[in-house]
Formats: sequence, C-alpha cells, structure tokens
Amino acid sequence: MQAPQVSLKVIFTVHFVLTVWSGMCVFPTSYLLTQGVILAFEFWAIVNSENPEPIQMGLLTQLVSIVLDIVMISVHSNNYNYSLARFCLAMAVINLIIKPFTGFVLYRIYQERGGTQPGQYENIDQRNEIETASPHEIIDKVP
Repeated sequence: MQAPQVSLKVIFTVHFVLTVWSGMCVFPTSYLLTQGVILAFEFWAIVNSENPEPIQMGLLTQLVSIVLDIVMISVHSNNYNYSLARFCLAMAVINLIIKPFTGFVLYRIYQERGGTQPGQYENIDQRNEIETASPHEIIDKVP
C-alpha cells in the first residue's frame, strides 16, 4: 500500500471518529453537513487514488469549514452545560485544531498526484518539453 493512501485513510478515520463524537450533541445540521461533505471527498480520494480532483475539492471544503467551525463553536459554546455537550464541543475543537495539519498533508498528496496550483504555467499540449525558436531554413538554393 502506498504511503499517501495510508495517510488518506488515517485522515479519514480521525475525521470520521471526531465527527461522530462531536455529532452526538445537538449541534446545527450545517456542522454535520459540512463534516459529511469533507468525509465524502476524503472517501472519494481514497477510492479514486490517481485523480487529484477529490483532494482539491476536499482541501477547499476543509479550508471553508475551518471558518464555519470557528463560528459554530463560538456561537454554541455557551448553550450547553451538561457533560455530554462539553465532550461533543471538545471533540469539535480537536477536529478544528487538526484541520490545518491534515490540510497540509492533503496538499502534499495533491501535489504528488499531479495537481497544479492556480497561476502555474502549463503547456497547452501538457508536455514538459521546452520549445525553442530556430531561424528559418532557406528553401531556395542560391544560384
């Protein structure tokens, strides 16, 4: 098994466990929807191991979810006082803390799969050859 596939499976498992534990409470549906979309993209990346597209979509969704998680945790942190809610909130915070690290790993896997960054120059025909200009050949023979 390749190292990126193992990394993806570990990331998926950690996010899955933390999402389940943080979802045991009465958090908004938007939180579970966002986490579910991230898990779906990570699962798609595991199944489709050659394509950089699922990694890119998962990485973008994860970046957006960091902001959404901060808002959700800050809004709902004072609403619950019982121990299960504190546990769920703690798991959501841990999930939020590990997202930049897993995002970095996802970005490295994205680069290994051949993903390109915006603004990076690519040849139209997708070759890695550098074409150089040469002077025109003289077609007519000199008399």
